[in-house]
Amino acid sequence: MALSADIVYSVEASIFITLGIGLVVIAPLTSVKEMSAFRYVSLLSLGSLCYILVILIIELPAYARLNFSPERLNFATVNWGILQCFAIAFFAFQCHVEVVPIVDEMTDKSSSNTMIYRSVATNIFFFLSIGMCGYFSTYETTGQVVIERQGLPSGNTLMTLGKVMIIMVLCIAYPINTVPMKGIVTQKLYSKRHQLTKRQ
Repeated sequence: MALSADIVYSVEASIFITLGIGLVVIAPLTSVKEMSAFRYVSLLSLGSLCYILVILIIELPAYARLNFSPERLNFATVNWGILQCFAIAFFAFQCHVEVVPIVDEMTDKSSSNTMIYRSVATNIFFFLSIGMCGYFSTYETTGQVVIERQGLPSGNTLMTLGKVMIIMVLCIAYPINTVPMKGIVTQKLYSKRHQLTKRQ
């Protein structure tokens, strides 16, 4: 039995899916006490970003043929949309919040600087390369989320898989961000080295 578009895109369906993901995926992952518990799961996040970057690079020539026009090319535009760019930059910076508890959990503190530099460099690489591939595919019509762009006439099956992978990445990102938050709350209520119990 096929579901109608009205049901699939309804508010009720969105709430049902969100609650399902929250209860089945996000809630169990937020019970983790240390960042090291995510060391294997984070590989899925890295793999997803690599996959999306490869798809963007493969599809770039086809999108450029559809959207590129020397007459319309505008190298710089300043308008109120720049405020949204600041929001994206702040979000990118926030992605480094997890570095602090990871360094705190490291047994070999001497390699912490190397780990921080590699982490920041990896984030910069993916933000710049995915952003540039997205922009040079659709130019002035580029949206805030590059994977939501208009599909190619030949179909967009590969990017559909990428969208599913991004959903998984976000399901991992929320619990990862709860670990630093729990650490801060613990330090305020107890002490820096207090170990949270399951009940807490």
